[in-house]
Amino acid sequence: MIIRIRLSRFLVERIDKLVGKSRRNQFILEAILWRLDLQDPAGIPPTITQLAQEIEDLRERLEHLEEIHKRAAQRDELSATIRTKVCRDDLDRELLRYLLKHNGATTVELADAVGRKRRTIHDRLTKLNDRAIEITGGSILRFERGYVGGKRNAWWIDEPELLTR
Repeated sequence: MIIRIRLSRFLVERIDKLVGKSRRNQFILEAILWRLDLQDPAGIPPTITQLAQEIEDLRERLEHLEEIHKRAAQRDELSATIRTKVCRDDLDRELLRYLLKHNGATTVELADAVGRKRRTIHDRLTKLNDRAIEITGGSILRFERGYVGGKRNAWWIDEPELLTR
């Protein structure tokens, strides 16, 4: 069945501007169907109601992820041995926390994060690893040349459990 309607020139121009002449009929059909599908007595379109529900779901997921992140941050605190015997100062502790949090980093990333020179960071990590070998009997960091985990020439934590026990 075909129904013909008269629309003002202004309304037709608005529709054409919005969707173009080729999609005019489809737009009018969708507008009529949308209006017929309105179920909410408040007049809120179903699409808006659906988006509101999705936003609420995302909000709940975000709260859950924040809780997990908070627990992980507490878990990722450095152990007393690492914090007091292996690390000489706050810079060493900050470097290890950054590596724990980001699962590895280049010296350039670390230098930007802590506000020091790249060479200073490299020397600190080398000495930090040497002290860890002396104290714990094992290496806590490793330097990987080439691309590993999306990073080139980066430092990685060998065993995170050694740092957080």
